[in-house]
Parts: sequence; structure tokens; C-alpha cells
Amino acid sequence: MAKSEQRDRTRSGSLLESVSIGGGLAGGVIAYVLGYGVIAIAKSDAIDSASGLFGFLSQFGGQIDLPAGWKLAGWVFYRAHNVDILFESSGTESSNPIAFTETVFWEPWFFAVPVIALALAGAVVAYATAARSTTAGAVAGGSVVLGYIPVVAVGAVVTGWSTASDGSFMSFEASAGPDLLPALLVAGFIYPLVVGGIGGSIAGAIRGR
Repeated sequence: MAKSEQRDRTRSGSLLESVSIGGGLAGGVIAYVLGYGVIAIAKSDAIDSASGLFGFLSQFGGQIDLPAGWKLAGWVFYRAHNVDILFESSGTESSNPIAFTETVFWEPWFFAVPVIALALAGAVVAYATAARSTTAGAVAGGSVVLGYIPVVAVGAVVTGWSTASDGSFMSFEASAGPDLLPALLVAGFIYPLVVGGIGGSIAGAIRGR
């Protein structure tokens, strides 16, 4: 019994050693920037003009400040993580999801962007830490959550948008941005932990041959 417990402690210790803090931080940030960049470049023409999505606000009169292109790119990136982009306007009791997947800003393959970026990041981190088994690789690859969740949190906040207008006949306020809690839980935690772990496990299995 004592030997069994000792083996379990040794195995747990070796797995903890597979966690790469530096690699996870760097890998997570790089995966985020890579995924965001791919989407921003792919739809740069559509993202540069938000009038198709928010042009209806002009009916309220006054000057409406539309969201910047880089914010729209961020919204598409978060939607690719299955995170809703919520829109709220004056006079509504709750936020409503924007149907991004039905707009010109969306392409079906965008769902694969964060998956590929995180899988590659997890594989690179696992390979760099010399993980030689699927389990050790999964732990090392999942370390990208350390870098991914902070940038997801910051991105969800800074891509938020709000505007107000004192029109000729009525005032109007509106805001939109990623749903913060799902952004943190789904995009920031589950995606990098699971997908990065899968990429790392594959790299660990290959290196362990």
C-alpha cells in the first residue's frame, strides 16, 4: 500500500513538472493573437464597414459612433469560440445576442480558427517541454490556458462598445460586446485547456515513440 501511494505521488509530481508556466503564458498569448489576426485579415473588407450591422441606428438621428473595425474583428473571434455577442439598447430590459453567423462578417470555417491555433500552441509547448507521453503532453499543452485566459478577459473588455445620441426627436443609447462570463469560462478556460491539451497529447505521443 505504501509503495502504491509512493508511485501515485511520484506520478503526480512528474505530471506537475509537465506544466510549463513560461511556455503556457507565451503559447496562450500567441494562439490568441494568431487566431484574432487570421479572422481580422480574412474579413478586413467587411469589418472596415459596420454600416451593414448597425446602420439601422441612423433612424434615431444624431451622430452615431459605430464600433471600430478591430472591435468587430474581436467580436467575430469570440463568436468563433461559441461566445455570444450581446447588444443592448435603451428601452430594452435585457441584452440580445447578435446573429453574427448570419452576417457578412462570418465564415463557417471561423469556428476552426481558435481550435487550430490552440492545438498548434499546445503541441509546440508540449514538444518544447520534452513531454514523452500522451498524459504529460496533455498537461503541458493545457498549460496554454495560463496565457489564454488573461488575454481573453482583457479582449472581452476592450472590445466592448457603447454609443449615445441626442437625436432631433429622441435620445438613444446602445452597447455591445462579448458576453463576459461565457467568454471567460468557454473561450478563456475550456477551449485552451481541452484543445491545447489535445494538441499536447499528440505531440507527447509522437515524441515518446
